[in-house]
Amino acid sequence: QIANSNPNQLRAQAKGPHRVSRSHPWPRHRPSITWPACSRQSCSFAVHGSNNSRLSYNMQQHQNDDRQQVRNLAGGSCFRITPMQQLFRFLIMGADKGCSYYTSNTALAFENAVNVKDMIMGGHGPAVVAAILEVSEQGRAAKQDAGLLALAMCVALGDQATKAAAYAAVPRVCRTASTLFSFLTALKKVAAAGRAAAGQEQPRAAIQWGRAMRRAVAAWYLDRTPKDLAHQVTKYSARAGWAHADLLRLAHPDPAAWAAAKARKAAAAAALGQSGQQERGAAGVEQQRQVLAYAAKGTVPAGADGEVAAYLAAAHRLRRELALPGDGSPAVGGKRGKHEVELGQEAAPTTITNDSNAAAREAVVGEAVALIRAHRFNHEHVGDQRLLRTPAIWAAFLAGGMPLTALVRNLGRMASIGVFDEPGCVDAVCGVMCSAPAV
Repeated sequence: QIANSNPNQLRAQAKGPHRVSRSHPWPRHRPSITWPACSRQSCSFAVHGSNNSRLSYNMQQHQNDDRQQVRNLAGGSCFRITPMQQLFRFLIMGADKGCSYYTSNTALAFENAVNVKDMIMGGHGPAVVAAILEVSEQGRAAKQDAGLLALAMCVALGDQATKAAAYAAVPRVCRTASTLFSFLTALKKVAAAGRAAAGQEQPRAAIQWGRAMRRAVAAWYLDRTPKDLAHQVTKYSARAGWAHADLLRLAHPDPAAWAAAKARKAAAAAALGQSGQQERGAAGVEQQRQVLAYAAKGTVPAGADGEVAAYLAAAHRLRRELALPGDGSPAVGGKRGKHEVELGQEAAPTTITNDSNAAAREAVVGEAVALIRAHRFNHEHVGDQRLLRTPAIWAAFLAGGMPLTALVRNLGRMASIGVFDEPGCVDAVCGVMCSAPAV
């Protein structure tokens, strides 16, 4: 009836003799509410009782229907949320542009940062760290930026218990080298802002590399298997002004000492009848040393052998040496950052100046495809940007299994260079996007 009625007639009925004030008590029976007319500034509704009585209300948007309601950013009324609820909203949705229609991303980020600071200063730092871990490990956030900022604030502003929990959470939240570099950048900004607010002179290094900080960064490297560490070091060699050589120089991770400490803990757990962590052994320690030496110097150590050494040699070949025929200057590095270009200056790239030599071009592409298929390299491992404009290279990435997020980000790029004309590429993309575990 309401949908087919005349709005003017409904408004006239709302102004009838049964209109009561806002303080009129509700009937004892459960009423039924009808919404005849609404607008942006006000909303009129009627309450119909069992005895055909009718109570009309005209509620303005800025009026509070309950004493617990507060003014929101849109100018209306809403119920106040708790600081923990606001923290979860910040960790899940972040404060990027488009998160809120009624305020800017800068104001939203500042409001949430103040909420995180108040919770840390109020003695709820461990609860903040637990919330960061929950959102990060469950994959509930589209981006990690908000969680990394909150974790950096826990490290910089928390008490002893909060800092201990935050340092222990660094390897669990920063699961890739890219997120580790982003966390250090956020920590540097938070520490610099804290010193500026206190009126202190900015030191050359804003991050204080104490024992706890060095141990947390070293744990990120040493808790990984040699193959996983090699993958992280070769895929994310530099991000956000940081390189692995910088962190290794500051943290000084020692694989032998770390393995000895793990062995002592395992022995103590076995004495108590508990299951301890599996020891890495001398071979694993040596492989870790090879990976760390490659990350620090950019070259495969002489005399290194084994599966990890072969992986490092193949990654170095793909990033530093292979390039399509061109003008004699390979397009390596791209937008990776100056650290990656500097680490590869000692290697002479394989370039051919004859641009019409199709056989040489096919040989370079064929070798790159073979390396990608053998070691399941990603597009971040390729140094020559001209190779990334070759459909066969992306077809090899799809055959090896691209992650869902990387696949979605590069769909337009692959379509523009004709990757989907290659056999099996469309089926590979549909298989990933229709996979329930991947989604």
